[in-house]
Amino acid sequence: MAERSVTHSIAVYLHLAFPDLQVDCEYNRNGARPKYVDIPSAHLTPSARKPYREKAMKKRAKRVTTKKAIEQWTTFRTTTYPDILIHERGTNDRNLLVIEVKMAGDGRGEDGASVDVAKLRAFTSPAGKMGARYHYQLGLFIVLEETGETFRYFRHGEEIQEGELRADAEQVPASHARP
Repeated sequence: MAERSVTHSIAVYLHLAFPDLQVDCEYNRNGARPKYVDIPSAHLTPSARKPYREKAMKKRAKRVTTKKAIEQWTTFRTTTYPDILIHERGTNDRNLLVIEVKMAGDGRGEDGASVDVAKLRAFTSPAGKMGARYHYQLGLFIVLEETGETFRYFRHGEEIQEGELRADAEQVPASHARP
């Protein structure tokens, strides 16, 4: 089964649980502009950095190198299409959950996983950290394999353990809870 088919099926169920918010697949708008994230190169595998570095080199080929340009080599800005979002469109005030799904054996391997995890860190980062602009309350990385699934959770730009997630569940704002 294809990843997009799986994410759509998951989104249908999530919509039932969160009827007061939008549940979108592959949604990349931030108001009238595209969604983008700043990904620190340290969060990517070396081979996953290569296409971002090549793109940055092409953009800067004719520019004079400045201190700011050199600093930017450690962070890559990219437009992004998260697999599933639970949010309110048109505002970043009610961004609840961002989900990335990876199908085992999809050919992206560890490189694809490192990009997805870096995006989740950026989407859940608080203001002032990693160029944060979306402030999703929670990020979820799901790896689906023939033998089962693996879940990784992100909050405030960092990976958290499932136990921390359960302890935080009582703190979900009433505006995000199911009526």
